[in-house]
Amino acid sequence: MGTEEGLVTTAAFWLDGFVCLVFCIGGILVNLYAVSTLLKNKLLAIFHKLLLALVSADLFYLTFTMLCFSLPKLNDYYRGENKNKTEGGKLFSCT
Repeated sequence: MGTEEGLVTTAAFWLDGFVCLVFCIGGILVNLYAVSTLLKNKLLAIFHKLLLALVSADLFYLTFTMLCFSLPKLNDYYRGENKNKTEGGKLFSCT
């Protein structure tokens, strides 16, 4: 493996794997806090309902970004390279 290939592999691990995972987890936590804050009101205005729809879509996006792009960089099981199982370990076939 050349120096450039090793550098690209290392950068992909850290950026696509670890940094993406940290931002996804942070985004999920912030969105959950936003949901709890928006649901404190007994009567929800239409604007609050629209914000809840936006937060729900963002939670969906962040969850599947983490499962499809970040975890396969960090773990062989999600990448489908699990040597212990005969059928492979691809949990989600995102690619």
